[in-house]
Amino acid sequence: MSDNPKDLARVSQTSDSPDSANSVELGKILSELPPESRNLVFAALAKSHSGPLPDPETLAYYEQVHAGAVREILNGARETRRHRVQMDNKVANTARLSLVLTFVVVIASLLAGVFLGVQGHEALGAIFGTAGLVGVVVAMIRGGGTWTGRR
Repeated sequence: MSDNPKDLARVSQTSDSPDSANSVELGKILSELPPESRNLVFAALAKSHSGPLPDPETLAYYEQVHAGAVREILNGARETRRHRVQMDNKVANTARLSLVLTFVVVIASLLAGVFLGVQGHEALGAIFGTAGLVGVVVAMIRGGGTWTGRR
């Protein structure tokens, strides 16, 4: 906060108080306080809200300013929630598909390695047999792919 009394008066005049005389008086009182006390007063008067939607008082104010604003805000929040759920489902489905395809590739690689080994191509069978596993191990060490959100 600024220690300048003019800034304090300006801040207090822009408050939501309907009575501007009280706001000016508050600015004068605050300007006379030492900075430590002034910061304590500001901390005590500060309003805090956390959440996806504004607090009820703010929503009521929005509705006064623009009729239907609350409905628009609630519909927007509802659409955002639906979109987030859809995207989470897509990520989960992608992860599931990735696991299935990885399993198929590893099994196919192992079967190809065994088949080639039985056919007399031991070196080629060893290469095919370990190639699928190496890819999976490298992916596990790196921490997954782009579908996990980690890069």
